[in-house]
Amino acid sequence: MHRFWIIPTIVLLLLIFYTNFKVGQFLPECKVLAMLITLLLFAMMIGWEIIYRYNVSLADNLWFRALAWTGSTLLGIWVTFILFSLLIDMGYLVFLTVTKLNNFSLFTPMQNSILFQRISIVIFIIALLIAGFGLKTALSVPKIIDIFVPISGKLSSLQEMKIVQISDLHVGALIRHDYIENVVQEVNKLKPDLIVFTGDVADGTVQGLIKQLQPLAKLYAPLGKFYVTGNHEYYWGAKQWVNGMRELGFTPLINENQIIDFKGVKILVAGVTDVSAGQFLPEHKPDIQQAILSNEHSDLKVLLSHSPRTLCEAGVAGFDLQLSGHTHAGQFFPFSLLLPLAHKYHNGLNCQDDIWLYVNSGTGSWGPVNRFGVHSEITVIGFREEAKI
Repeated sequence: MHRFWIIPTIVLLLLIFYTNFKVGQFLPECKVLAMLITLLLFAMMIGWEIIYRYNVSLADNLWFRALAWTGSTLLGIWVTFILFSLLIDMGYLVFLTVTKLNNFSLFTPMQNSILFQRISIVIFIIALLIAGFGLKTALSVPKIIDIFVPISGKLSSLQEMKIVQISDLHVGALIRHDYIENVVQEVNKLKPDLIVFTGDVADGTVQGLIKQLQPLAKLYAPLGKFYVTGNHEYYWGAKQWVNGMRELGFTPLINENQIIDFKGVKILVAGVTDVSAGQFLPEHKPDIQQAILSNEHSDLKVLLSHSPRTLCEAGVAGFDLQLSGHTHAGQFFPFSLLLPLAHKYHNGLNCQDDIWLYVNSGTGSWGPVNRFGVHSEITVIGFREEAKI
C-alpha cells in the first residue's frame, strides 16, 4: 500500500470503530446488527463517491443521483453526530478519570449506559435538525452579499464600479445545471462591470460536466469575466478545466494579469494558480511576483487567488485587494466554529497592513450538501472613498 493511504486508512478504521460503538449505544443487545448498520452507513456515505470517480457520466442517471443525495445527506447527519459525540465522550472520559482517581462514582455502570443512550438520542435528533435545515439552505439561491472596499479620493470614480465574485461552485454529482442557471440569473440581474471566479468550478472531468456548466456562458460583464484555478481543478485535469472555462467565455489568469480601464482608472487584474498547483503541474506553480509584472501603469492592483493563504505574499508584492474563496466559511455549524484553527482569514472582508482581503463563503457546496448557519453567496464588491478625518 502506498504510504499516502496509510494514515487515511487508519483514520477511516478508527471512525468505523467509533461509529459502531455509538450505534451500539442505541442497540446494546444487538452487536451484530449494530455492525451491519455501521458498515451499511459507510457504504452509503462513501460508496457513491467511489462510483462517481470511476465514471462521472453516471451522475446523469436518476438512480445514481438518488444514491448520491442519500449518501450525502447521511454524511451530513453523521459528521454532526460524531463531532458532538466526540466532545461529550471526551468530557466523560476526563470526568471518569477524575472520579476513579478519587475513588467515588455518581452512577452505576447500568445508569451510565442508560444516560449515554439518552444523550446519544438527543445528539442524533440535533444532528437531524441541523442536516435538514442545512440542506434547505444549501438548495436555496445564494445570498447576495454587498461589501465596500475603502479607496483614496483619487480613485473616487471607482465608487460607480461593481465587481461580482463567485467561487467554489463544485458542480458535480449533486450541484447541476439548474442550480448554475439560478446563479447566472442572479449575477446578471446585478449588472456587474466585472465578473471574477476564484476557483473550484467543478468536481469531475470536463467531458462529464461541461454541459452542466453551459449557463456560465451567459454571464456578461462589459469589462470581462476572469477565472483562476482552485485546488479541485487539479484533481480532475486542470489544463482541461482551464480550456473549458475559456470556452465558456472566461479569461483564465495563470500567474498573469490584464489591465482594464474604468472611467479613466487603470485596474490590474491578476490571477495566481492554487497554492497546491505545483504538486500536480510544475508549470502551474503559483507565482505572485510573475502575476503582478506589467509594463503598463495601474492605479489599483487586484489579485484573484483561490486560497486566502497568499495574502502576506500578495501584500509584499504590492497588491491592494485580494479576492479568495476555498474555505466555504466552514460550510456548516459546528465546523464554522473550528475553521479559525486552520485559516487566520476565513470569511468576509479583512485588512492586513496595506492590503484588503475578501473571502467568499462559496457559491456552491462540497461534501455534505449542508449550509446550516453559513449561507452560500454571490459577492458584490464595490468601492467607497475613505472618510477624511
